[in-house]
Parts: sequence; C-alpha cells; structure tokens
Amino acid sequence: MNRLRRVLSDGRVPIVAAGLALVLTLPAIGNGWYFDDLPQRLILLQHPLAGAPPSAMFGFLDGDSLRTRTLIERGTLPWWTDPGIRASFWRPMTVWSHRLDYVLWPDSAPLQHLHSLLWLAALVWIAARVYRNLLGATWAAGLSALLYALDDAHGFPAGWLANRNALLATAFGLLSLWFH
Repeated sequence: MNRLRRVLSDGRVPIVAAGLALVLTLPAIGNGWYFDDLPQRLILLQHPLAGAPPSAMFGFLDGDSLRTRTLIERGTLPWWTDPGIRASFWRPMTVWSHRLDYVLWPDSAPLQHLHSLLWLAALVWIAARVYRNLLGATWAAGLSALLYALDDAHGFPAGWLANRNALLATAFGLLSLWFH
C-alpha cells in the first residue's frame, strides 16, 4: 500500500494521466465528420451553402426566418426547426481552434480529431495540477488525476469535433482555478 501511495504521489502523475487519456481516446481519430461537424465544415470552408461567416460558427440561428427556411431547405437544419429560432454561443477560442484546423489541414478529419485529443490531454494535465495544488503532492491527488483521465465522459467531447468547446471551456476554467 505504501508503494502505491508513493507512485500516486509522484510528480510525473499529471503527464502519465494526460498520456493515458490521449491513448484511450486515440480511436476517435477515425471518427470523421458527423452531425454539427458538417454544417460547421461548410461555414469554415466558406461554402455558399453555409449561410454564415466563420465567426458565426456557433451563432448562425439569428431569428431571421428567411435564412432559417433556406437552411432547412438545404438540409442544414431539420424540417421541424422553428423558423424564428435564435441561438448563438459565444465561443471565440473554439472558433479560433477550428479555424486553425481549416488553415493547417482543411481536408483531414483525423488531424482535426488529433487536435481535439491534444486539448483533452492538456485538460487532464491541468486537472491533475489543480488536484496537486488543492490536495498537495499526495496519493489522493494522483488517484484523482488518474480517475479523471479514465472518465468515459471525455469520450463525447474528444470524439466529436463540434463539441471541442467543452474541452476548451473546461481547460480554461481549471486554469482559472489553478492560477487563483
């Protein structure tokens, strides 16, 4: 038991936890584009069917019923969408990260997924550091970091490009706690 406690208290646990999370989610590299990734792809490629500029990647539902009907007719939105729908999410860092994807590798879903997985690894590393700050260099902090790395709830935001915002928001939220 003492040996396990020493291992979990080791200063390398944050890196090990980040690497573990990365390895466990590597199959997501083969996910391709699906669901919201597809209209966002059109937006980021500035395709005429997109109906929105890249800066509006998470905010193209502005209540304009004509525009919404056009998106419904093009198949971007389902037929049952309320024409007056308004939904806009302010996610500048996420938009920036996706724009970077489309500058560096616009036609490579695997590399875009790898980008998300690297954000997950960074998030797990930050979480492990926060645990060490809160709990000290203890076995409890190390165990917490490893359990966080193993959490299956990371699979969805890590495996779906359009949900990268959850990784970034959590990473920057934990950074705020760490620096506080």
